[in-house]
Amino acid sequence: MRAVDELASGRLASALGVHPVTARCLLGRGQTSLGEADAFLNPRLASLRPPEDLAGFPQAVDRLVHAIGQKETIGIFGDYDVDGVTTTALLTIFLRRAHAHVVPRVARRDGGYGFQPEHVHDFAQAGCRVIVTVDLGTQDFDAIAAARAAGIDAV
Repeated sequence: MRAVDELASGRLASALGVHPVTARCLLGRGQTSLGEADAFLNPRLASLRPPEDLAGFPQAVDRLVHAIGQKETIGIFGDYDVDGVTTTALLTIFLRRAHAHVVPRVARRDGGYGFQPEHVHDFAQAGCRVIVTVDLGTQDFDAIAAARAAGIDAV
């Protein structure tokens, strides 16, 4: 555990009405003011950065629009945890409502973490021309290279 100012921790716990351990964790994460800590504990949709600010977002949108227009099969691959499964489901529903052909897949707990080259093979077998990874994939360089080698775009 990181060392924190115990007096500040007590004040923060009291002001927020949270357990002292929670206040210590907030301070350890750099949430040093009451406003910062409250914003962290009570996030607001309006506080999220716009998706357009994400690196590569316009190119990703263009690629998916092209895939839908050309009736290409789109693979979606998510992690097996709750946010990965939820994101996979939401994106699948959205793209299908946009008349896309979608092949969703979720990692298996017994298969290890991350997007693996064998997953690319499965998507290629399903005819995917583009794969969208959700909640993972940014560090899965071998799988991205396998997708490129197979002529599949990765988002």
